[in-house]
Amino acid sequence: MILTHARLVELLNYDPTTGVFTWRKKPSRRVVVGTIAGHVRPGDGYFVIMIARKVHYGHRLAWFYMTGAEPSYEVDHIDTIRTNNRFANLRLADSFPNQQNMRKPTKRNRSGALGVSAIGRGYRATVRHAGKNHYSRTFASVDEAYVEYVAMKRKLDSGCTL
Repeated sequence: MILTHARLVELLNYDPTTGVFTWRKKPSRRVVVGTIAGHVRPGDGYFVIMIARKVHYGHRLAWFYMTGAEPSYEVDHIDTIRTNNRFANLRLADSFPNQQNMRKPTKRNRSGALGVSAIGRGYRATVRHAGKNHYSRTFASVDEAYVEYVAMKRKLDSGCTL
């Protein structure tokens, strides 16, 4: 069963200033009207709500609730906090800008700092923008290279949240 906007509004209240959903109507015996709907999923840290045996992401429901239209792109948390579903903190983004909001390096990164790689006996910052890699000079420490990475990222990417 596809969740319609009318059904969503019938079942849930959404407070756009807090990002909290509460039950307006009982969809099952276990739900208590007025209580907070959903929970934080331990696997990925997103807030999810179960409706009609289907898991729905809270940030996508918030967008749907407020606009009346299902999001055509990914719904991005501007502050990168997955549980902060305030409407002012949400924006539509295709997957590329959304991936640019990484806060931690991947498991493959050996330097331990986002955007920094070991080069010989030093470290270099690399930012990918518009299909091209932009490299910094070589630094003696990871911390210096990371500071340069943040500066480059902010200069090249207008949507940067670092």
